[in-house]
Amino acid sequence: VKKLHTILRPFLLRRTKKDLVVKLPDKVEINISVKLSEIQVDLYCQFLTQIGGYSSIVANIGAPNRSMQELPQHPHVASKGLQHPYLFDGVEPEGADEFGEHLVEASGKLTIIDKLLSKILPTKEQVLIFSCFTGTLNIIEDFCAMRGIKYHRLDGATELE
Repeated sequence: VKKLHTILRPFLLRRTKKDLVVKLPDKVEINISVKLSEIQVDLYCQFLTQIGGYSSIVANIGAPNRSMQELPQHPHVASKGLQHPYLFDGVEPEGADEFGEHLVEASGKLTIIDKLLSKILPTKEQVLIFSCFTGTLNIIEDFCAMRGIKYHRLDGATELE
C-alpha cells in the first residue's frame, strides 16, 4: 500500500481544509426565502390533490412564508418541484423558445439566481452553483447560454481534459 501511495502521490491533488482555510475569506451564509412560481404552485396543488388528505395545505400553498415542513417529503415534490418545474415531463410549454424568459419565470429559485447574478457578475466575481441533480444543471446550463454567461460544468459526465 505504501509503495502504491508513493507511485500515485504525484498524480493526485489532495488538499485538506486545514491547508486552504488560511487562504479562504470568512464564510458568509445568507438564507433567502423564495416564493414558488405560479407553475410550481400548480404542480404542488396537483400533487397534493392526487395524494389526498392535504386539502388545508392545498388551500394555502401559495401563501407567502409557508413552511415547507408542512408539505409531504415526496421525492418528486421535494427535489424536482422546488428546483424547477421543467424537470417534470410535459410541463415546459410546447413550441416555446428553448432559451426564452419562460425558463427563468417558471422557477422561483432561478428567478432569484437571475437577479443575484445580474448584480454579482458585473463586479467580475466568480460564482459557484451546486446541484445534486444533473437535470437542474441542464437547466442552469441553458440559462447561462441564454444570458451569455461563461460557465464551466463539472459533473460525472465531464471529460477529464
